[in-house]
Amino acid sequence: MKMPSGSKIERRSSVEREPKTLTTQELQCAREGAIQILRTNTLEEAVRIFTEVQSPGTSSAFSSPAGASPVASNREAFTSSKRSSERETSARSLQA
Repeated sequence: MKMPSGSKIERRSSVEREPKTLTTQELQCAREGAIQILRTNTLEEAVRIFTEVQSPGTSSAFSSPAGASPVASNREAFTSSKRSSERETSARSLQA
């Protein structure tokens, strides 16, 4: 099959053709949540949390209500957890 003259095949990797799963802001939120888990749990507990497989219908600390975006719910949970941790840190520094 001959290509019309002047036509050029655009080559892109499959990763570039697929839509991104998370926005940059969502990725940053996930990173912050992971750091929070590492800071507030033992290494063994953190490894279990990160490697635990959720089957459909099971709940987790960051599960979303029916119909809600899991990313949005996780963001809310991480933000809430982060605020709580910041309050604890602030309270400890006031006691010192």
